[in-house]
Amino acid sequence: MHQDWRLIWRFLGISFYVVFYFACVFIINVDQSSYSIVSVPVVLLPIMLIWITGLKRRNGQLTFKNSKSLLLFSILPIICLCMLGENEYKSNFTTDKWLKNESERTYMIDDLLKNHPLESKTQQEIIAMLGDNIEMNYFKDENNIVYYLGDERGLISVDSEWLIIHLDDNKVVDKVEVVTD
Repeated sequence: MHQDWRLIWRFLGISFYVVFYFACVFIINVDQSSYSIVSVPVVLLPIMLIWITGLKRRNGQLTFKNSKSLLLFSILPIICLCMLGENEYKSNFTTDKWLKNESERTYMIDDLLKNHPLESKTQQEIIAMLGDNIEMNYFKDENNIVYYLGDERGLISVDSEWLIIHLDDNKVVDKVEVVTD
C-alpha cells in the first residue's frame, strides 16, 4: 500500500511539472516574454527543486540519484529558456529588422519607444529610421505617419496594432501612440 502512494505522488508531481511548463510555454508565446528578473527564476525554479531533492551523498560526494531523469526533466526548462532568448532577440529594435519583419514589429515597439525616442525627430528622420509609412486610410491623417506593427498582443489576437506618429506644422514629431484597430 505504501508503494502505491509513492507512485501516485510521483505521477502527480510529474503531471504538475509538465502542466507547469506547458503553461510557461503558453505564457511566453502570448505575452512575448523575454529574459527578465522574473521570467528566468520562474522557469528554472522547478528544475532546481528537482535537482536539490534528487541529490544524495555517496562516499562523501554529492551525486544525483538518477542522472537520466535529470536530463529528461531538463528538456522543458531548456525549451522555455530558448523561447525567452528568441523573444529577447526579436524585441531588440534595429532598422534592418523593422523593415524586414513587418509582422514581428509588436516585439520591437517597446524597445523602439524606450531606447529610440521619436519625439522631436523630423519626418525625414522617422522615414530614414522606420521606412515609408503604410498606405492606409484607416488612421491616416495629413499630419501623421502610420506603421503596421503586427497582430495584437495578448491571448486573443483579433485586431492589429499600429504605430501612429503625429507631426506638428513643422513636420516634427509631437506625439506617438500605439493603437489597435
